[in-house]
Amino acid sequence: MKKRMIIMIIALGVVFGGLLAWNVIRGLLIKSFISKFEPPPISISTSIAQNKIWQPYLSAIGSLTAANGVDITAETAGIVEDILFESGQQVIKGQLLVRLNDDVDQANLKDAQSDFQLAQLTFKRQQGLYKRGATPSSELDAARSRLQKASAAVDKIQALVDQKQINAPFAGRLGIGQIDLGEYVNPGQSVIVTLQAMNPMYVKFFLPEQFIRQIYVGQPLEVRVDGYPNRIFTGAISAIDAKADVATHNIQLQGRIPNEDGALYPGLFAHLKVLLPQEQNVIVVPETAIAYSLYGDSVFVVTVDEQASTEEEPVLRVHRQFVVVGERENGEATILRGLSANEQVVDAGQLKLDNGARVVIDNTIKLEQQTIRGEGSEI
Repeated sequence: MKKRMIIMIIALGVVFGGLLAWNVIRGLLIKSFISKFEPPPISISTSIAQNKIWQPYLSAIGSLTAANGVDITAETAGIVEDILFESGQQVIKGQLLVRLNDDVDQANLKDAQSDFQLAQLTFKRQQGLYKRGATPSSELDAARSRLQKASAAVDKIQALVDQKQINAPFAGRLGIGQIDLGEYVNPGQSVIVTLQAMNPMYVKFFLPEQFIRQIYVGQPLEVRVDGYPNRIFTGAISAIDAKADVATHNIQLQGRIPNEDGALYPGLFAHLKVLLPQEQNVIVVPETAIAYSLYGDSVFVVTVDEQASTEEEPVLRVHRQFVVVGERENGEATILRGLSANEQVVDAGQLKLDNGARVVIDNTIKLEQQTIRGEGSEI
């Protein structure tokens, strides 16, 4: 019985010892495998950090206005007798646009002209009598006064007649007519037609007061409007307001834009870039290469693992590098610190990467990069 117990204990010890040894050996094998295991390389796309000339700018929004623009109205009341323009027509300065009925004024003008002619004859007769000493100087002075009064009456009525003829105050393009034949118009109230001088065009916009030292008259502008999304209109700042707005602390500016082809219209919404002096030797990378996070912006830089590489097959790895990002424009971003020119950075596939991960470069497919407006100083 005692012998059987010893044999059973030895058998159990062998079994449990074997299990323990197997678990230890298996753990060592797994640990050795894991320590030597490396996942397959991750496919990425890369770009080279380039040294470029960078054009910084201040961005703003504004509205276009004509060099001269006015809603033409009548100076005096009357009935529309003739309309001598077409809607949308180009006109020259002084061109007759509308004639109001002036029959009564013409009759009054003839009456005043008759009185003026009589006053002239009376004055000449008194002059002759005065020279011969046949009339006192008081009669001559009275005749001269009546002549001047008659002349003023003619001028007054002639001015009323002229007001019944409405002319273009400057050259430009007419809008759509707002009156009809036979319509009664009131002075200063009934809009006849709008007239806009289309070339040059002005753009009015605001910038915060902290940029006052960076703006000046003659500073170049780039203007875009929604109607021509792929066209850039160039101009320059023509005026800076003499004061800042006390409520918003913004400064109003005016830019002048040539408009020979008449593409721009008053009232259009405008996106502006106020160009600042160019910066030389700026490090630029695709904006897709930057990983943004709360603890800092970074890029993955591709390097060669010298220890694991062979002459036939270099081993590439990525390392996270924190950078300071500057302005961004058209899918590119400037790097102020943390990166040097000619370094190779990952611009697609970052989400799969860890620091030190092995990679393989495949630049045959690039992500479609959206055009991003610069936010050098977004207003």
